[in-house]
Amino acid sequence: MLKILKYYKHFITVKVRFSDLDIVGHLNNSKYQTYVEEARIAYYHDVLSLDRTNLNFNSVVSRISIDFIKPIEYGDDIAIYTRLFNVNTRSYEVHNLFVRREKEKTEIVAKAQTLMAAFDYNTKKPTTLSEEYCAIVRSFEETGEIPSEYIK
Repeated sequence: MLKILKYYKHFITVKVRFSDLDIVGHLNNSKYQTYVEEARIAYYHDVLSLDRTNLNFNSVVSRISIDFIKPIEYGDDIAIYTRLFNVNTRSYEVHNLFVRREKEKTEIVAKAQTLMAAFDYNTKKPTTLSEEYCAIVRSFEETGEIPSEYIK
C-alpha cells in the first residue's frame, strides 16, 4: 500500500468503461474531470451527510489541473482518493489521487488539484461557506500534516 494513502480517508472506485476511452485506447482526458467530479460529489454527500438529491454544494470550480502520470485503460479498476486542504469560508482545495491496483501492485496513475470557490447558486454571486461546514470538513480531514513531497 502506498504510504500517502493513509492521509486520504475518502475514496470511490470506478471501473473504466469502453466509452471512456480515446482513440488510442487510454482514458480520455475529459473523463478525468468527470471522475474527479464524481469523487468530489461523493465526498460532499458522505462527509457532510447531504441527502443524495441535494446538488447544491455552495461552491464552483475556480481552477483545475491534472497530472497524467500513467495511462488508464479499459477495464482498469481505479480508486479515486479525495482530500480537502486549506478549507476556509471563501474557498478550499480538493486533491485527488487516481490509484490503480493490480494484483500485488498499487500505483498512482494521475493526480488532480481543484480550487473551489464559495458560490450562491441562486444569486449567481460569490458567497461564504458556513463555519459549521468548514469545521465538519476540518474534523474529518484531521489525519495529521501531510509531508510536502506528497502534495506537489
